Amino acid sequence: MAQQKPTLEVLAAQESDIDNLVDVEFSSFEHDPFHVPLNPGDRSSSTVRKAAGERTLKQWRNDPTCRIMKCVDRDNGHILGYATWNFYLEGRSSEERSEPFVADWLEGRNKEIAECFFNTLAAMKEKVWGGKRFIGRGWPGGCLCCVDMRMLTWGDRIELPRRPPRSSAERRRQGAGSMGYRAV
Repeated sequence: MAQQKPTLEVLAAQESDIDNLVDVEFSSFEHDPFHVPLNPGDRSSSTVRKAAGERTLKQWRNDPTCRIMKCVDRDNGHILGYATWNFYLEGRSSEERSEPFVADWLEGRNKEIAECFFNTLAAMKEKVWGGKRFIGRGWPGGCLCCVDMRMLTWGDRIELPRRPPRSSAERRRQGAGSMGYRAV
């Protein structure tokens, strides 16, 4: 008998979701070699996961442009995926854009790898957007979009549009939830 597909809903994440968001992130990037230098140590340990959650909370609290949206199974509330978005509605000053990314939680080669990666992404974003207004999937210079790997075993995926819908009419045309996510 086929497993019933979940009814999905997109909601704003809450700080109380942080442990579940970190679980989804670590599941999503389980086999990604770049995730290892960002989160050194035993990635199943509560210490490494707590540190990742604290970094996410720090960004969320200190960056007024940051929004985190979660995709949940409406029937049981299980978080199946999430994405961070940055809403640069006023554009960004040249001072903001020129600040290098600093991986202050890392040291040695891991720090070097993370800073090179994120500062390269920031340079690409600068070429494309400069000081213009835009909405982008978040993290410094890059994006973070995570789907729980267990979701993929159902033969489903969560589709995130290339950009958030501009209006409620466009969301309806896309068959999307409140921020443009939809299950396919």
